[in-house]
Amino acid sequence: MDPVRPLKKNRSFSEGHVDLILGRHRDFPRIISNLQNLIEDVRSPPDTEGSANWITLTTPPPSPPSPPEAAELLTSFLHRWSLRFSVHVTLIALFETLFFWVFVSKKEDSSLIGLVNDYAGELLSQCDSMNTSQRIVFMDLVDMLVNQTQVASQGAAAATARGLANGALLTISWVYFGSLVVLTGGLAAGAKYRRLPVHWRQLVLENLGLIVVLGLYEYMFFSTVVYPYQSISQPELDRMLLTEIDASCDP
Repeated sequence: MDPVRPLKKNRSFSEGHVDLILGRHRDFPRIISNLQNLIEDVRSPPDTEGSANWITLTTPPPSPPSPPEAAELLTSFLHRWSLRFSVHVTLIALFETLFFWVFVSKKEDSSLIGLVNDYAGELLSQCDSMNTSQRIVFMDLVDMLVNQTQVASQGAAAATARGLANGALLTISWVYFGSLVVLTGGLAAGAKYRRLPVHWRQLVLENLGLIVVLGLYEYMFFSTVVYPYQSISQPELDRMLLTEIDASCDP
């Protein structure tokens, strides 16, 4: 009895085709290399000039924020900038208050006093050249024309009224500054409560620098322009006074 021969397996078309590609096709190495390069490109996109285009093509565009998110972004932006402006205005208010009451108001008073002294200086200098009898006659003439008691009382009352009025103005100026401090403090507390990103160091240093520059400019401006300003002179006042006397008393 003949031994049983193993059955021969018939090769299918697909196996022959795979065998042709894997073993016999002459472009097999190039195909494998291209597949490897493609896999590497997908895993890590090249850092080249076209990488931005690759990201643009493969990454979906970000979706626009929803209305609540857009409102939150807008309020956060307005909150931070309101805080910046309030800090700046508060420091300016402090500077202007001190500058006016320490320098400007005193300069106004000294200018008026100096004008009166210049106007009366020539008349007062004539008293030094008078003898005793002439001085008696002159003082009798002054008493006849001017009620010194009334002038003294009116001057004291005017000084009191001026002090009260200026005190009220000083209070108003500090109330303005205090209101700005309260506003800035409220905005700062709100920013901390909402955990808004506020660069406090940069904010404070920036505004302090601006105030220092403003102070230097104001000092330069007053030193070179305001203080050297020539107010109305004594000859001009004499002319105005004589014009009024001629218009009122000339028959």
